[in-house]
Amino acid sequence: MNVYVDHNFLIDCVKNPEWRKTVIGAHHAGAVSIVMSPWHFYEYGNARAYTDTEDLILFAEEMQPKWTMERADLQLFEFWIVWNQIWHSSTDTVEPVGTFAEIVAVLSKVHYMQTEKLTMRDYVTAFSGDKALEEIQAAMEEQANVAASNLKAYVEGRFVTSIRQRIELGHLAAMRARLEMKGATPQRVYDYANALLTEQPITTQLECFIFWGCMRYLKCYQVEAAFTGELYTTGGKLSPNRFVDRQHASIALPYCDRFITSDEKLLKSCIRVKAKLPFTTAEVISGNEFIYSLQSKP
Repeated sequence: MNVYVDHNFLIDCVKNPEWRKTVIGAHHAGAVSIVMSPWHFYEYGNARAYTDTEDLILFAEEMQPKWTMERADLQLFEFWIVWNQIWHSSTDTVEPVGTFAEIVAVLSKVHYMQTEKLTMRDYVTAFSGDKALEEIQAAMEEQANVAASNLKAYVEGRFVTSIRQRIELGHLAAMRARLEMKGATPQRVYDYANALLTEQPITTQLECFIFWGCMRYLKCYQVEAAFTGELYTTGGKLSPNRFVDRQHASIALPYCDRFITSDEKLLKSCIRVKAKLPFTTAEVISGNEFIYSLQSKP
């Protein structure tokens, strides 16, 4: 059973020796496989001034968790797999959970043999730097501005089906552009994606992808889109905390068996989002419920 845990739950485990012992025991016994993602690097690094950061790193090292791709990389991987299934009869499937070396190699855009000697501590240190945090926070601000603009359209009644389809087409074009432009800057990818939508046969292929209902196979994208809809209907703002919460949930819900969060607001939001998705998703439970389920097993 792959169990994705959020940062708040990890903090609770560090503060509660009994919880920590229970989780590590279950993980080492093979009852559960704890799963984390590169977004944990950011949260660890962002909390570098806190006294429990070292304990959190030690806890993660002791658990030896599995790892899963960061949300943007996962969405690209989903697109690549499904695209090849449709147009090239590929039998590959989306399997985003792997070893630490494999996942950070995807994050760093290098071969996994180059990351075999790196540790989680190395990445937390890298994400702790002011420059790294500033870049991530700038990306968050950009996403918040996009969300605010789309919210205005939603409130004014302009967020109709045709606009959703245009957004989906833009997403597919961006994925295709990222595949072709490996390592290009976001602006160059954006420009190339727009150019692709003026060319044939690629534009028709992308439109067919939507018309044939293939968007439903892009599970990480569908979860993020559902959270976006949830945000618009409640009139909420995409704060940095909400942004990071969505990164965790958009990975955990479609590709893990359980998602453990000690954030009550996120837990309730996940339950509402799950009801809107056309595929099986992770069970979402609180830290207390998870620990109880482990301790109550014979």
